Amino acid sequence: MLERILKDIQNPIRITISKNNLTKEFIKLIKKLNKINKKIEYFIDESDEFSRIECNDSKIIYQALPINLEEFASLIKIISNKETSLKRVKEIKMLSGNLIVFVSPFCPHCSKIIKKAVEFAIVNPKITVKIVDAIQFKELSKEFNIVSVPTLIINEKTKLSGEIHENDIIDALKEDKYYEYKIGYYAYMLKEGYADELKKDIKTKSDVKIIGDLLTHPMLKVRIGAMVLLEKIYEDDPELVEKAKVKIRELLKHGDSRVKEDSALILGKIGDESDIKLLKELLTNENKDVRDSAIEAIEEIEKRIKER
Repeated sequence: MLERILKDIQNPIRITISKNNLTKEFIKLIKKLNKINKKIEYFIDESDEFSRIECNDSKIIYQALPINLEEFASLIKIISNKETSLKRVKEIKMLSGNLIVFVSPFCPHCSKIIKKAVEFAIVNPKITVKIVDAIQFKELSKEFNIVSVPTLIINEKTKLSGEIHENDIIDALKEDKYYEYKIGYYAYMLKEGYADELKKDIKTKSDVKIIGDLLTHPMLKVRIGAMVLLEKIYEDDPELVEKAKVKIRELLKHGDSRVKEDSALILGKIGDESDIKLLKELLTNENKDVRDSAIEAIEEIEKRIKER
């Protein structure tokens, strides 16, 4: 089967293997492919942080160990021959951005999204793709709050899980550039712990809305920073956080329990009497952490009302 897949690859493939806990096994697999077709070249670079699969102007970062060598060989063929089943190719060629695909070796659905992400990169080299084993690289998984695979992170701010369609990826990559710049800047400042410095730049309700949008950011530090910042803004100007509260109220019905939990907690800090009814709806939630957060939030709001 491997011979049949690899015999038709057209362009040379260069695989640079970095030094990590997957290196030895990865080398064994690549050697098998190299024996079948010498167009698949491999090199070991211990100074490099990431393994890379390169062909012409396409480059894929590959930080995972393929459990199915035939699927990996098919991926090599796609990269070499620039094969794609994507339908909106003209639009994709006008975009740019980065995709991170979190996978695991035993995931039956991961190969499908890996293939789709790689096709974006071969259609447009301005779209970079990184494939990461969520189990082996736990720190990175924790940073992006990965709780299931496959999960796709787009431009380090949009998270898609489960069945992911071409249109979903395109829509995320096409987001408004000014908004993208501001949300990226805010996320960076919060990740680095500069909430107080960023607070000086928050002057309008539109700015505050962006902080509300960051409550679903893939990175835990960013989400915590957004909560801290909203509380600081509320202390100085309660009316200014109203724009963020619209988003937060929506997030109380979010599919991710952690988002519901965070939204309830921050609403406890900045909410008012009108929010208690929404929080009470969470008291029957199946997730205990969500229920506990809702109880805590209700108690905080009621305490503020009494102290007026």
